[in-house]
Amino acid sequence: MSNFTHRPSRLERVPSMLASEVAGFTDSPEYRAMRDYELTIPGVVCSHFAKYLQRLHEEQIQGRESETLIRAIQSAHEVLNSLASSHETDVMVTEEIFEAFDCAPEVLERIRSHLKPSALALYRRWRGEVGV
Repeated sequence: MSNFTHRPSRLERVPSMLASEVAGFTDSPEYRAMRDYELTIPGVVCSHFAKYLQRLHEEQIQGRESETLIRAIQSAHEVLNSLASSHETDVMVTEEIFEAFDCAPEVLERIRSHLKPSALALYRRWRGEVGV
């Protein structure tokens, strides 16, 4: 029998990627709302990340701008863009993040205005916008 070492797929690494690369996510109420066993389920973590991203932009709209908030928003959008640029994780972005947005139109527009190229292109395809 040969030695077999399981290498996690990009999809399996999504929960740890979000936890380690998105500033403030692990300290957030959205992250703490998950049960221990949920912390390793990519779709569950992504849906909580979507709520976190929404809240960050709501705070920004309300004028609670701070260096910490700006860093959190920037890191969240960097990771979102990275996930959107991979064929292995792009469906998860649309199904577990974009579809989880449940916010006022101005918050959704603020999120959309911060989307980086791959995430914006995926968002436009998901929305069925013409010219994509």
